[in-house]
Amino acid sequence: ALGVEGAALATVIARVVEMTILVAVVYAGKGVLAASLKELTDVTFEFVKKSYHTILPVILNDICWGLASLVYIAVYGRMGTQAVAAIQICNTINNLFMVVIYGLSSAAAVMVGNSIGAGKESLSNDYARRFSLLSVVAGIVLGLLLAATTPLMLSAFNVSDTVRSNSRIILYIISGIFFIRVLGIMLIVGILRGGGDATRALIIEAFTMWCIGVPLTILGAFVFHLPVYLVYALAVFEEVFKCIFAMMRLKSGRWINNVTHNMT
Repeated sequence: ALGVEGAALATVIARVVEMTILVAVVYAGKGVLAASLKELTDVTFEFVKKSYHTILPVILNDICWGLASLVYIAVYGRMGTQAVAAIQICNTINNLFMVVIYGLSSAAAVMVGNSIGAGKESLSNDYARRFSLLSVVAGIVLGLLLAATTPLMLSAFNVSDTVRSNSRIILYIISGIFFIRVLGIMLIVGILRGGGDATRALIIEAFTMWCIGVPLTILGAFVFHLPVYLVYALAVFEEVFKCIFAMMRLKSGRWINNVTHNMT
């Protein structure tokens, strides 16, 4: 058995297969995404100059999120192997429930963006309200489902009683705030980005992660020496404030930006 190396190799192989299938489906359907090599490489300075205002904040947002995630992992790693094991188990289970939400937020981004591009701002506002409500409802339902299935899912892991106990508490924390997490993803990824307000989305995420989530996590772990589940609970405050700031932006109405005007 290859152990950890085998798991890493399997992950790479899975991604390569995923990419191959995706490319095959795109070009077999001969849709608008089936670009020729010439079209893919025909990137002019004029195009870059027009598009970087939209592209750069998204790239910086993802980099900022990735670096913050790295800090979280480093903090849990310093807390010991049992803390890392509990967090990894909870992240794996959490991701199973987030699949639906990622699809929902992507759909929101497409519908909001299309309506803004068509000049239908009132429809965009309506979509934003509906998707926000839908995300809260979906978050509550999935949170309850997560709480109900937590004991069953944890039984599949061969871990110590301490890791299992910590994982159970963390999963119950996740289930309790799941609707907040879902709403935050919908507001940032689905609505603000879809509405062309990527810069404000970057500011909100960067501020809440680096000025709230990361400092509280470090304080909880290294100053107050709290158990891993309480440190995780402190990190959750980031998502609460993220929703508050994103909702304030949504209510202001200034999140609607027709980026297609800048590209023509």
